[in-house]
Amino acid sequence: MNVKRAVRAVFTAALATIFVFGGLLFTVKVWASADLSYRSLDYDVQIQTDGSLTITQHIDMRLRKRTDDDDNVKPWKQLYQQYTLNGTNLSDITDISVRNVTTGQTYTQTEPRNPNGVSKTEWNSDYANHWYIADVTNGVYSPQPYEPIRDGYPIRSGAVDGSKTIEIGWNIPFTEHANSLQFDVTFTFVGATTLYDDVATFQWEPFGETNQTPIGSLTGTVHFPSGIDADNSWAWLHYAGTSSTSRGEDGSLTFTASDVRAKEYLDVVVAYDASVVKPPAWWSGGGATGAGADAGGDGGSAHSRNDANAVGSRSGDWIHRGAGSALDAIKASEAKQEVAWRDQQRSRARIRLAIWIGLALVVLILCTIALVSALRSHLGMRYRGDIEYWRDEPDVSPSSAAKFADVLDLKSHGSLSARQMSANVLSLASKKAIAIVPGPMSIYQGIDLSQLNATQLATMIGSSATDRQVAGTTSTIVLLPVCYDDRERENLQLSQSEAATLRLLKVISERVGGPVFDLERMNAVCKNWRDGYESLEQYETACDNEFAMLGATRTCGTLARVSGRCAVALAIVTAVLHGIFYTITVALLIVAPALFVGLFSIQYAARTSLTDAGQRLAGQVRGLYRYMTDFSNFADRGAADLVLWDRYLVYAAAFGISDRVLRELAKAYPQVMDPDWLDSNASDSLLYWSYRPYAWYGGGTSGTSDGGGFGDSGSGSDGFDPAAFSANAGDIGAQLNAGFADIRSTIQAAAPSSSSDSGGSFSGSGFGGSDGGSGGGSFGGR
Repeated sequence: MNVKRAVRAVFTAALATIFVFGGLLFTVKVWASADLSYRSLDYDVQIQTDGSLTITQHIDMRLRKRTDDDDNVKPWKQLYQQYTLNGTNLSDITDISVRNVTTGQTYTQTEPRNPNGVSKTEWNSDYANHWYIADVTNGVYSPQPYEPIRDGYPIRSGAVDGSKTIEIGWNIPFTEHANSLQFDVTFTFVGATTLYDDVATFQWEPFGETNQTPIGSLTGTVHFPSGIDADNSWAWLHYAGTSSTSRGEDGSLTFTASDVRAKEYLDVVVAYDASVVKPPAWWSGGGATGAGADAGGDGGSAHSRNDANAVGSRSGDWIHRGAGSALDAIKASEAKQEVAWRDQQRSRARIRLAIWIGLALVVLILCTIALVSALRSHLGMRYRGDIEYWRDEPDVSPSSAAKFADVLDLKSHGSLSARQMSANVLSLASKKAIAIVPGPMSIYQGIDLSQLNATQLATMIGSSATDRQVAGTTSTIVLLPVCYDDRERENLQLSQSEAATLRLLKVISERVGGPVFDLERMNAVCKNWRDGYESLEQYETACDNEFAMLGATRTCGTLARVSGRCAVALAIVTAVLHGIFYTITVALLIVAPALFVGLFSIQYAARTSLTDAGQRLAGQVRGLYRYMTDFSNFADRGAADLVLWDRYLVYAAAFGISDRVLRELAKAYPQVMDPDWLDSNASDSLLYWSYRPYAWYGGGTSGTSDGGGFGDSGSGSDGFDPAAFSANAGDIGAQLNAGFADIRSTIQAAAPSSSSDSGGSFSGSGFGGSDGGSGGGSFGGR
């Protein structure tokens, strides 16, 4: 395995996977999130002995920033819940209290007021931090005062004409957005229970199909009066989404619902022994005592049914009454609904599981093919010959050697294009087509550099502090006379890429206005070179064609890339569909591994493999690379090796290891650090300007040029700058919880059918069925 490439592929695949799922979460949050949502909603319900329900809600809500049509921020001022009174299953709502848990403030009652048209100052001073109850049957823009008990429906047998929409709201100070606002809201549902000979029963609907506010996590507990436990009570949960039900040790009902969407409803159907049901104290004129007194609010609450002034003010009965026994009929109805729902969901769940399993199998097959193919593709990149070291110039040009370094994945520095350009320019200097001297062209005014004497130039620069200071900032290129003589140029035996490089330099010299130019001047004239890309493309094409003509490589890894791309495409499509329409947990469990493996395979798979001809040339290139990096370890060299120095430096630039090779040469030949030895023996060599400048700065043994010589590509101001030739993504925790619950529910639903229903044990999960229970709540804000 290519460890370097594998690490890079793992990092890229992991980063892309995180980016895709982060983008999915962000998109779902922005696109699918409501302006107002309940992060969590917890119900605590106490069934009173007179059949009324005292309901406490612990609400944690999120308010997103919103704007009007003119992009002005539209603040939040009022939060509310609406319920339907019809006299049949809900006659009245009393004992209201609201507490802001976030601030610790208990709100007091005020008159209802729609916030439209009320200034911020007036609203915050006169209306904020109060709650209200209003009749909004005729619209929310003209809320009418509602007085509990007085304005409620009488409790009596038979249908009641009409209905009322009652809004319980609480005013908050001007708020642009809030990630979490917590409130406790308590009230009592009156007339929700019907009393039969054997049981008392009710169907409570905390929120109905008209609700537009999504709820992230819903929990609830329903407590029975003393004397009721699991043996003499029965209950069912109607909810089409993912839910769970259970019993407490005292027989209390506990239920949860995950990821409640807008327009979904939830109903709790309860029946319990009728013997515990008793009339309230006020019914017999007993004053403010009894169950109703326990349910009363604080001084800021609405009228309690125990208010002495309310005694006798209500007509009708204190509880709805039904004829005969009802438990068997309730059980039969609920059993029929539950069995029908379970059968329906079982078919859907099995289809869904089949899709998941099929998806997992397809993903597994694609990922296996992609991964195995990616790993095998690297076998063709390996050199399988017996060449350990190669001491001569390889049978490929410096430009093609740079390409081979990438194919063999040698440890090189710099991009391929930069290394090719550096090597080609150095090769031209080595073949005496051009000359390269340190420093800007300005320090050579009046000097004919085409007839240069390197030793004299070194003495001249070394004698001037100013020239020494600027010598390391850039390099000057000199096109020698041979460049303009076709016959003499043929004797240089330039490769295709070297000839293309020379043509590019000649075009640049024409723009400069002469055959001598430094890199800074070259950069300046190339900045606004509109047609420069044509010359550059010709050069790049020559380099590509030269390598292609070798027949050294062929394309490989196609199967890995195709399979990987299919896995990635399937992963993204599935992630989007499940993230928006189902659950992101499935996407995370199945799709994330597919996305990661697919991307890893695409990144890791080799693009090319070596042919038989490529094996021979690769052995030479790899052997030369190893020889140059181990150069100082060879003690049995003679003077003949010195003639290869120039070419070694050219190929070192192709490999991106110039600095390392210069250090190795200095270790093997310490005399190169001696300026006198250089002046006498190497003044006509590329290595001269790589080591000679050290004499100007007090010497040194690092072997790294500070004198403007060509080092590794991209090495900064002290090396050749190839750029001069260029023409320049919600709450993931909550979503995962909901998702795992959904998966568990789906698997359970797909299990073989049971011959019996739950029988009201309230254990397992909810099911779809009848709605329209007491309340039919709808939540919102304005």
